[in-house]
Parts: sequence; structure tokens; C-alpha cells
Amino acid sequence: MITFNEFAKIKTIKSKPYLDFMKTVPPIVDGANPVYHHMQIRGGSTAKKASDIFTVSLPHMLHHGFNDSIHTIGPDEFERRFFVDLKAHMLRNIEYYIANGGKF
Repeated sequence: MITFNEFAKIKTIKSKPYLDFMKTVPPIVDGANPVYHHMQIRGGSTAKKASDIFTVSLPHMLHHGFNDSIHTIGPDEFERRFFVDLKAHMLRNIEYYIANGGKF
């Protein structure tokens, strides 16, 4: 059995193939120039970068810099404002990637 301390030490997953796949995923909110956004879904410090598999595709204008950007309003408000479920989209991306032969 895995102890809590072992589970808490899970390393960040880096996957260039997955990020290349994410560049092909249309943004979950209509907009141009899709970019992927790393989501913080584990507890702990937000200073630690999220694993590459914890990403969603967003229009560039909603990723950084504008009043409605996810980095300005935060993920909870982003979901309310744009009627999206970020974690559901993230899981769907992972499922699609694996189902179509993607390797991490």
C-alpha cells in the first residue's frame, strides 16, 4: 500500500508528445490562437509547475493578459463565467490521447 507521504512526493510528469498533441486541440472557449494552460489540481504550492498532462486548451487572449483571462480571474471564476468544467475537459483530453495510441 502506498503511504500518504509517498503519494505526496509524486513527481511532475513532463511529456513533449502530449504537449504537441495539446497544440492540436481546439480551445474549450471560442477564440483564436489556442495555447495550453497547466492546471494546478494537486494540493500544495502553486509555485510548482503542474504536470504536462494536466492541461486544457484556451484561446491565447483568455490565457494571459485580458480581464477575463484565467490567470486574472482564477479557475473557479473562469468556469462560472464561461460555463466550462476545466477538469472534465482535461480528463477528456487525456482519454482521447490514450485511446488514439498516445504515449507519455
